[in-house]
Amino acid sequence: MLLLHKPLFQDSPLDEKPHHRYLPPASRRRLLGLMSGAVLGGHTHQYRDQTVDAVRHIWLPSTAFYLPDGLQDRLSEKVTGLSVLDLTRDGLRFH
Repeated sequence: MLLLHKPLFQDSPLDEKPHHRYLPPASRRRLLGLMSGAVLGGHTHQYRDQTVDAVRHIWLPSTAFYLPDGLQDRLSEKVTGLSVLDLTRDGLRFH
């Protein structure tokens, strides 16, 4: 499992256009080569839970605020709140 501030990418590991919201492509490629399981990140102030190439990618929402659509593209669900992650020997449960 990898916990980091920024998500690795917007929609696909093949996203090549640099964006301040996501990891740079070269860094992302190095990390993805080591990954299995899950990647949890924030920074977008949006919630998303998707599985790409057998790796679960969860964007954690902000506990304080989200940015209105006029200031930030809506890529996923704009909510605020707490997230709970339960880790077990068999995997993870997120809610």
